[in-house]
Amino acid sequence: EERMTIVQIGLVLSMLAVWLVLAVSGLLETVGYVSLPIGLTGGLAATWFAYRMLQRTPWAMITMLIISVVGLSINFRMETDYGARGLDWQNGIKLMTWSFLALLSMVHWRTIIARCHDPIIVLFAVLFVIELVSASYSKVPTYSAACAVSIGAYLGFACLLAEDFDEAFLIRTIIWSIAGYCVINWVIAAILPDVAFMTSQTEPMRLQGISGHPNSLARQMSVLVCLLIGAHFRGYINRAFWPLLVLGSITMIATNGRTAMIAVILACVLVFLRAKRLLPLGLVAIVLAAMLLYNFIDFTWFSRTGDSNEILTLTGRTQLWSFVWEKIIQHPILGYGFNSFEATVVDEWYGNPDAGVATHNNFLEILFSCGLLGFIPFISVIAILVKRWITKPNVLRDLLVINILISSFTEVDISSLAVLPTIAMFIIFALDSHPAIPFAMRPHYA
Repeated sequence: EERMTIVQIGLVLSMLAVWLVLAVSGLLETVGYVSLPIGLTGGLAATWFAYRMLQRTPWAMITMLIISVVGLSINFRMETDYGARGLDWQNGIKLMTWSFLALLSMVHWRTIIARCHDPIIVLFAVLFVIELVSASYSKVPTYSAACAVSIGAYLGFACLLAEDFDEAFLIRTIIWSIAGYCVINWVIAAILPDVAFMTSQTEPMRLQGISGHPNSLARQMSVLVCLLIGAHFRGYINRAFWPLLVLGSITMIATNGRTAMIAVILACVLVFLRAKRLLPLGLVAIVLAAMLLYNFIDFTWFSRTGDSNEILTLTGRTQLWSFVWEKIIQHPILGYGFNSFEATVVDEWYGNPDAGVATHNNFLEILFSCGLLGFIPFISVIAILVKRWITKPNVLRDLLVINILISSFTEVDISSLAVLPTIAMFIIFALDSHPAIPFAMRPHYA
């Protein structure tokens, strides 16, 4: 079964690699005369695949997981017209995938309902409903609804995967899929450096590969590193652990994604402290060390441009957050509609246009999008997860959750449309909520 999964990952990655080469080289235009038979064949294959998916055939479910992890992480979109959210081929493919996964969830709703004994699953389901309803008053209702569907689709799909496969198999599949995606990024960097690297006159060159932005690739690699460490602790990944860890770490460093690197390091430190029952003392030591470093450290060391204000203002985010808070106060209960920030403030934001695409903070993003109505289940999930980390530790869950929680202060990768960290997080939650295995019988690290 595991060999078959490796073959599946290889086939999917190979097809993606061929498609990428054809797309960026312009060869797709030269083979246009065979587009009709290829399209018909592809349509028949897609129909057959969809049928097998609806039956929850194992190979089809795992193939869809690989597509969701790798294929939907690819992004060539460049922001030129801020506030415009139309349907192009990239988000069209994503929308079709999410819509089908939503259909799959509705067909097998009884299996998903069985997971609703866990408050984490219930609260995310409630949040999904609020996000979907918020599309009715969003400035971009269709876009908001599509983003909400992505959250619900991944949540349902994660519950089905957790029902059909064991934890070790799913975690290894995700790890090897992200590792393959990482290799593709480096291949693109070697043959198309102009595409793979973000360059600036004031900043060093940063690897973005086919992720669309260096920070996105950094967040994806942080998920790989956290899952690797957790899987190695559980005994799921052994001989390949160090090579994969080096690959993921070097890729993350090449992106110069500072938040992702800090989040991974702190997640590992905090989980280690909890495992050794040194968390209170460790937290005090971290706070004292931060206070001392603030007074003596030269912040220009960590700045990409050599300006210490870049660090002190978190690359201009503090100005953005002040603006966002003023907007939140105007609509505190319901917000403005799920993931509608860019479209809502495009004519009002006075700072860097690049910063106006999101709030760059998961908490502010939920408040802006869904108001207090959506913020209550969101913060409730975080409170429950923190409590479980303290009272019922789970190395896989805790590493990923703490990593995402720390990143939440500067990123919006779990409060907007579903991305790689979202599906990884949902799968971990679904596995953690398995109704057939009492917690006392599950392996954990404390």
